Amino acid sequence: MTSSPLVIERRDWFGVILLFLVMMISGGNHLFPRNPICLLIIAGYGLKIYRLNNGITLKYVSSKLWLFITTFLVIIVSQTILRRDLDSAALAALSSVIAGLFVYTYYKYEGINALIADVTILLKIFIVLGLISFLLYTFTPDLFSKYTFIDSYGDKRSVSHIAFLFYKGLDIEGLSSRLYGFFWEPGIFQIYLNIFLLIQIFYFRQKLWIVATLLTIYLTKSTTGYFIAIIILGYISARFFYKERNLYSSVSILCTTIIALFFVWNNIVSVNVEEKVAGAQSGSFFARQADIIAGLSIAAENPVIGIGANTDRFKQMRSKIAWQGKLSGSKTKDSGTTNGIISLMYIWGIPFSLWYLWALIRQNILYKNRWLMAILLILSLSSEPLAMTPFFLLFVYSGLDAKTINN
Repeated sequence: MTSSPLVIERRDWFGVILLFLVMMISGGNHLFPRNPICLLIIAGYGLKIYRLNNGITLKYVSSKLWLFITTFLVIIVSQTILRRDLDSAALAALSSVIAGLFVYTYYKYEGINALIADVTILLKIFIVLGLISFLLYTFTPDLFSKYTFIDSYGDKRSVSHIAFLFYKGLDIEGLSSRLYGFFWEPGIFQIYLNIFLLIQIFYFRQKLWIVATLLTIYLTKSTTGYFIAIIILGYISARFFYKERNLYSSVSILCTTIIALFFVWNNIVSVNVEEKVAGAQSGSFFARQADIIAGLSIAAENPVIGIGANTDRFKQMRSKIAWQGKLSGSKTKDSGTTNGIISLMYIWGIPFSLWYLWALIRQNILYKNRWLMAILLILSLSSEPLAMTPFFLLFVYSGLDAKTINN
């Protein structure tokens, strides 16, 4: 598929800045205060919708999308009545849902090319800054300074940076440096990078940016990111193999792909997996394992409307599970869940979660490669708590919509 003139020529810098803020409350590092940015996003996209339509209108929102949001609101009200307590986390989730609605409404009117153009500009900037960060923390690590602050949730955080543009993962004994970019961890950065990889492969086909994206994914050292990139490249190779009519070329493509994938698996992925399962990062592996078991157990006990978004309530219920605390190296007692799909089930209930997943799989943003996007999103959200953030809600909203976004 070739890119349209709109994708190439669009340079709406106000829109780019707004989408940057959307990304920052959808996995960005904790320097960005969540609640003020969420209000700014609603105001900013509200202004853009007003200018496009000479007034605020949500006429582009389908009835299924309204039903989804209404159901979400009913769940919050029901949880509040049953527990006689309105969680601030629930209000934060509601603000994300509303912010996502404004973002989606704007891009529904402007069309998919506008969203792709804005994402492309931002990801190119992220990749360039990320690669420069890698060079800086590899060869001149002393240039980085540590900044400590209190985040939106009242927790003490630290970042290692140069001018708040170049970031370095904080040094932890036994762990190698990983590329974070503007995000709170590499596993989130890889999601955006793999989405950009799909955009580059199917829209622009710019070889330099494809290589730069793959290199940046490698530097995140994210196991999930590696798996997704391999699936994407494997699919592309298989498609070329299927379309190639020349026997010699077909065999060459097949052999090259097998050798390349074997090298990547044997020298990169397997080493990364081994380090996380049995090495210095094994605590992360055990934490994720515990998240799945605990989350499913709690969801089974509260299947209809879940337990709410209060992290302390989740940790209290998780601590009562018999095997908790037997997982050596696990961080589960000190944090909430990291599995976004499982958290949907125990926070908002199983029926709502299944509806969410159905819409996510049916997303109409990159609809011509829907199954690749479904794999990318489900694998990524299974390892990061980002399901109810504005950027990823765009895909859900598009899947609920009766009509494909303007292409």
